[in-house]
Amino acid sequence: MNSQQERRVEGIQRVPVEALVEVCGLRADVPSFEAESRNVSDRGIRLRTAYLPDIGAPVVCRFESDGQEVLAEGVIAWRNEQSRGGEFGVRFTALNSKSAQ
Repeated sequence: MNSQQERRVEGIQRVPVEALVEVCGLRADVPSFEAESRNVSDRGIRLRTAYLPDIGAPVVCRFESDGQEVLAEGVIAWRNEQSRGGEFGVRFTALNSKSAQ
């Protein structure tokens, strides 16, 4: 079992979502950048990008899903370096009810 599987909470539905996500760091050492989403749940989002922020860095994510804008605050929960960037997960810390739907 890999470390990503161990982090997953049973019963949480993840939905595959292919969208361009704007990620804005909430600290001076985390720039704004774009990432591609892989899947999303009401607890977080999995992203792929060339830039990997540090674990624990606070961020804001903005993307569209089914014609609705989703805006969520979160922290980097995990990262997996690969060639030309990698993947990382954002654990949502603030998500309004409209975005959660």
